[in-house]
Amino acid sequence: MKILTPLPTLNAKNVGLVALGLTAAFLIGQGVTLFNPYALNDDGRQQTYWMQQWLDPELYQNDLLTEYAKFYVPWGVKAVNYIAAQVVNPLLFSKLLTLILFVVAGSFVFALALQLGDELTAYFAVCFFTLFGSFMMKISGGLSQSFVYPMLLAYLYFISRDRIAAAGVTIGLQGVFNPYLFVLCAATQILYLAHTRQKEIFSVVMWVWGVFRKPQQVIANPARSRRTVAASRYRRKEPVKAQPMAPVPFMLCQIPILLGFFAVLLKHLFLYNPKIGSLVTAAQMAGLPEYGPHGRYWLYPVPSFFREIILEPWIFNAGFENTGLVASWLFVIALILMVALAIRNREAAPDFDYYKGFRVFLYLAPASLVLYIAARMVLLKLFIPSRYLEYSINVFYCLVAAICLRIVVESCGLKKHGRVIVAALLLIGGIRLYGLSVFDYSQYADLYKFLHTTPKSALTAGHPELMDNTLTFGRRKALVTYELSHTWIQPYWDEIRQRTFDLFKAYYSNNPEDVREFSRKYNIDYLVVRESDFYAPKLRKPKYFPPFDDYIKDIAKPCGSFAVLDSREFPPIYCKDGIRVLKMTNSDSPPQK
Repeated sequence: MKILTPLPTLNAKNVGLVALGLTAAFLIGQGVTLFNPYALNDDGRQQTYWMQQWLDPELYQNDLLTEYAKFYVPWGVKAVNYIAAQVVNPLLFSKLLTLILFVVAGSFVFALALQLGDELTAYFAVCFFTLFGSFMMKISGGLSQSFVYPMLLAYLYFISRDRIAAAGVTIGLQGVFNPYLFVLCAATQILYLAHTRQKEIFSVVMWVWGVFRKPQQVIANPARSRRTVAASRYRRKEPVKAQPMAPVPFMLCQIPILLGFFAVLLKHLFLYNPKIGSLVTAAQMAGLPEYGPHGRYWLYPVPSFFREIILEPWIFNAGFENTGLVASWLFVIALILMVALAIRNREAAPDFDYYKGFRVFLYLAPASLVLYIAARMVLLKLFIPSRYLEYSINVFYCLVAAICLRIVVESCGLKKHGRVIVAALLLIGGIRLYGLSVFDYSQYADLYKFLHTTPKSALTAGHPELMDNTLTFGRRKALVTYELSHTWIQPYWDEIRQRTFDLFKAYYSNNPEDVREFSRKYNIDYLVVRESDFYAPKLRKPKYFPPFDDYIKDIAKPCGSFAVLDSREFPPIYCKDGIRVLKMTNSDSPPQK
């Protein structure tokens, strides 16, 4: 029988080394984006752009898209960004916040992995944290989902060390930063307390019973204390043991969770905005292509369990979506070989305390699975079902990969080179992070500068994929954008859907009156035209999501003439880099309502 070695301690030195290594990896991969004002996370163009209004209150006034974006960004995210906006531009801060959250999350990965009983394994876990693309893809942008990994890992670390007060505070904060993470960790906390804190729960029940029981019950038996009653009735003749925590302090530890619960209810149930609406139902999604596999989001029918637990995590972790097939397959093959070698040489494994290291998953795994099933049953009422699986699974995969690498290193006699291996993996991880979830939108920088010269109340229209940048970098309102075309909430989506159909009808029309009528209907000030949208290959196979791709294919003829390209009917006031800006109404036209 193996004798387990004592757990390594978490100290300032190893936390400092981890933070330094993570910062270096981040700067290798994404440091250059910090100095590029047009480099941004793509989702930042839907959640962060409007925060520029704090610097200039005249921006984005009377705008449905901005009203919606403000509505769904949680209070905690708003508060952090508002405080930072007093010092730094929100777009820049979103990248700085990404660095902070990345380092914090990676440090908690190290702290959690120390529970496995080996410091080198914990360093390997940090390496895989940088190598697995899903971590950075979710953290990037400083959005609501960016706080999920730092807060989830912090919570798992606290319960792994049995620090229920800190765990309760973390869950409470989740309620104002990310509601579905709050639901996941609150459910995990219930399982954890039910298994590990039965005495405290029992004492709380008896304490409450003693507070609210009838006075005559106390008089009828004044000599017996509550503890004596508990011992005789429930413990029988066993001696009463001192409770690790008294009822009142134990209950106080749960108050932050209750506050988080009320914050979630207030935000997502009671503060109803009729212009925005509420989440759609499965009946409303049935048969509509925008909710299917090729839609804006794949919501209905829900993807298979196998896809969400195995396929999708590795599509993103290995980089099939952004790194290339060759590099991705090499990474997958290397992982498979590593796991195979670890299984073959498992007898060479150091004295890991597997149970202590993975004990947190005894509570997280069933909570994730139950909530995933519940979210599928009441579709979208608990938000997207996959959210309850993907974060838990990736943390689990990260720790398992670290253990496998540790076994391989031990079996090959490479432990003495552990530091070199860690440094090499962090370097590779930094390369892996290069450009991940951050895109350079500076191609049309001159367009954005031109839009800055237009009235701040101006409303622009154009292809939705280009309008995201107009909204964010041009700082002018847009009729409809791709990123804010969220299909899961009504009646907001009905309005955006109609706007999109009207936009494409005018955009690809050969009749100038269609363009003018569209501009009058929505009080469009400027129409931004991207000439490449009219190339024949794009018109034969439009890449926008359904049902609009088929609609474009039906109304746009590859060899036809398009009114917006007719300079006699619509002389451009800006023409550069394949972009035209058409002035549609007077600049003092009434703002969009």
